[in-house]
Amino acid sequence: MERVLSDEQLEAFDVDFIDRFKWNRIKDCIGESFPASAFSVLDVGCGNGVFADKIIAEYPESRVTGLDMSEMLLAKNRPHPRKRTILGSALVLSDLAEQYDLICFNWLLHHLVDDTHAASLANVCLTLSEARNLLTERGRVSVYENMFDGILVDKAPGRIIYALTTIRWLSVLTRLGGANTGGVGVCFQSERQWRENFNRAGLAIESFHRHDAFERTALRNIIQGIVLHLRPMAAAHFWLRQGRDAAPWL
Repeated sequence: MERVLSDEQLEAFDVDFIDRFKWNRIKDCIGESFPASAFSVLDVGCGNGVFADKIIAEYPESRVTGLDMSEMLLAKNRPHPRKRTILGSALVLSDLAEQYDLICFNWLLHHLVDDTHAASLANVCLTLSEARNLLTERGRVSVYENMFDGILVDKAPGRIIYALTTIRWLSVLTRLGGANTGGVGVCFQSERQWRENFNRAGLAIESFHRHDAFERTALRNIIQGIVLHLRPMAAAHFWLRQGRDAAPWL
């Protein structure tokens, strides 16, 4: 059963996660895949709609559909003739009736949490597979996600963090420690796991860019390494197309 954040927790996501650097990265990919500005976009987990507004402003012939399961965040969207919003879960993309040239997941996939870790991973693969089925012939999928790579055991940090954040009686402590998702859960994955997910979903990596995303002191990195078995965290952008011929390790 999908676990859902409360409105109080969702308030933390009423921000603009796509800064100039990340926006330029996405624009470069759009420019290569869609030389003309006429293309359709599905922004999954659109939240307050700020990302959709960037696309609409930059590409005057684009059309954006924003999907989110939070009425509170959808209500913050600015209306526009080329933007529409849909209240719904990312887990039922198959309910959507049209296809899109570009489907975007900006730090959404790790929130598809279920009652077990295995079910959460299955949610991610299901959503990516359904997104692939919604693509037009020239379609692309854009994914921004965090990379939680283990020091010795690649998958360990994500599994540990899932266990800690899904325990409801620990939610006060996990939130104090910076996990806004405490009590509900979060399903972070390593770079290798994300690549495996895309391949299973029938998506090939056309371009990839990894960069440091978090400023951490040496002491904090040491503590996270000991407690979470975690290497220094990073973020990455994946630009994907249909097909299983995944790009080589980059």
